[in-house]
Amino acid sequence: MSEDRIIRLKMTLSERLLFPQIYPEKTNVLSAVLRRDIAEKVQLTQNQMELLGVKIETNRTTWNTKKDKTTTVGFTVAEMKFLKTRVDDMDKKEEIRDNLLDVILKIQDVNLDAKPKPKKKRK
Repeated sequence: MSEDRIIRLKMTLSERLLFPQIYPEKTNVLSAVLRRDIAEKVQLTQNQMELLGVKIETNRTTWNTKKDKTTTVGFTVAEMKFLKTRVDDMDKKEEIRDNLLDVILKIQDVNLDAKPKPKKKRK
């Protein structure tokens, strides 16, 4: 398996906003670096927030769901292993809440042993 392979997940805004709930509260240095790298990939840019009309209020974030298109986010194999391990830990400890289920299932569905699809040749 190629460690430099990129695994792409299509994610909605709500799934991206839920990612911090997957991260462990305390961890080692390597995992903290992976967590930070993942957080940078799923965070919203200021431009995206404006386009979606994101409003952050006390204990609540709202946006125009009609404008919420899926975004493809690329993860390294190491990042995906980190996420899959975390999801497995959460599952064993019965820590998976309903609001996390869709994003958890996407992570679980990733097959790290699958060979990457060959790139299409442009005509």
